[in-house]
Amino acid sequence: MGVLRSGCGESCRVRVENESFMKKFLRRLLILAVLLVVIVVVVPLFVRSRLHTTPAWYPRPKGDPVALAAAANQMDQKLIEMYRDAKQSSRESELRALHAGSAGGAPATSPGDLVKIDLTEEEINAFLAKWEQKFGWKERFSKYVTDPVIVLEDNQLILAGTARDWDTVVSIHFDVGIEKDGKLSVKVARVMAGTLPLPRTYFNGYAQKLLPAMDEKVLQLRDDVDIDASGCANGPAVSLAMAELLENILHDEPSEPVLFLPERVGHNSRSLPVRITGVKIADKTLSLAFEPMTVGQREALLQHLRGPQSTETAMVKHEP
Repeated sequence: MGVLRSGCGESCRVRVENESFMKKFLRRLLILAVLLVVIVVVVPLFVRSRLHTTPAWYPRPKGDPVALAAAANQMDQKLIEMYRDAKQSSRESELRALHAGSAGGAPATSPGDLVKIDLTEEEINAFLAKWEQKFGWKERFSKYVTDPVIVLEDNQLILAGTARDWDTVVSIHFDVGIEKDGKLSVKVARVMAGTLPLPRTYFNGYAQKLLPAMDEKVLQLRDDVDIDASGCANGPAVSLAMAELLENILHDEPSEPVLFLPERVGHNSRSLPVRITGVKIADKTLSLAFEPMTVGQREALLQHLRGPQSTETAMVKHEP
């Protein structure tokens, strides 16, 4: 009897161990099945939801044409004032430089030369919409993006629009500021589709397509750039500077802190280059501080734009 009990005890123990193993196996199999369901079903649904969710910061369209026209006009007036103030400040700076040469070293610039301007998000977008028909900005990107808009968040400038391929809001977020050495920094902070962060390689793919065209554009413009005796740059100089800015953004490199103020808003006129000394983005407002460029700085800018291959001396040309 003792042997039978001993045999039964051993078989019972084995049976219990087998049952315990099967329970653990089935539990783990169930967990694995749940994980597979999450990966196959839930994750794509989550990604799709994030992909097609409109970000909270994305502005709702404003259909009031009177308000839009007023905002665009405010931007026009601010640009006119910026040009006038910068031109006056430049004249005063050059007069001090002339006096400094005869008086033995007075400073050519002063705190009074600094010009400041605040541009709201609404003004910027209304301005771009107003002049879009004349310059055809949207046509250049309409194959890829519709309804482009600029959004100003704290310390960031966002370019956003509806991507035709994805039928959702795609946005590029830039950190903008002035570095310690005075260079202008515009760096890509992140790229998003809806509220879903995209890998940087998504942006890099477009960058690689743009760079060859940008390099060709730069070479075409170099020989035509000019800054006249009044200190104003011609169209090719402005286009070249903007092309270099875009190239530097694509390469994550800083740029010359130069802003070009148009002599006549909305026309292909000459523009006055000024040096950006401060950038701040807060409360849906872009705040800029800038100062006039000296004759030497304008000559250096012209030399830079013409490039190291130029055989010409970097001098400001005088018009007859």
